[in-house]
Amino acid sequence: MGPGFTGADGIVGNGDEGDAALFVDGNRDASTWNLTLNGGSASCDATLYVTVDLGQNFIVDSVTLWSYWGGVGTGDVRRYCGEKVAISETGAFAGEEVVIYDTGTAYGPPSGASGHTVDGAQTLGRYVRRWSSRSEVNVGVHFIETKVMGRDPSVYAQAQTSSLVSTLESLAPGTVISAVDGDYEYTM
Repeated sequence: MGPGFTGADGIVGNGDEGDAALFVDGNRDASTWNLTLNGGSASCDATLYVTVDLGQNFIVDSVTLWSYWGGVGTGDVRRYCGEKVAISETGAFAGEEVVIYDTGTAYGPPSGASGHTVDGAQTLGRYVRRWSSRSEVNVGVHFIETKVMGRDPSVYAQAQTSSLVSTLESLAPGTVISAVDGDYEYTM
């Protein structure tokens, strides 16, 4: 292993080389594999990782992963083993994180132009860590791009409260309302 990634926008990792800023630049072109974060791993047990600091806690709805693939019409479709995605509020990744995707030592789905989208399960967190190991073609680990989709929890809470107040104001007198697992149940 090299010294690891340290780059702009709070991106760090443990790979050999690459420009961390390219990890979240929106460019999913697989031909950039040698410029983006990459390294090598001889075994599905030995993973590399990249962590993105979102700057504040967000409710994460989805994470889309792009790894190297040969491009349209090339027939070079690759699957990577040791893939995992976790979300943390602290960035420690010492057991407090929520794992939203994990292939273990098995190979994940094929890489391609549309990436692979993982359900974020509305997990609250500031840090998103992505692990991967080798492909089924060679020892290369190629982090082309990662897209995190989510919502600011303070804005979401305000919208939920506003919606609830509007609903309460429209209910008839005598309506019973109770909270059930964070959702609201209305009984007339």
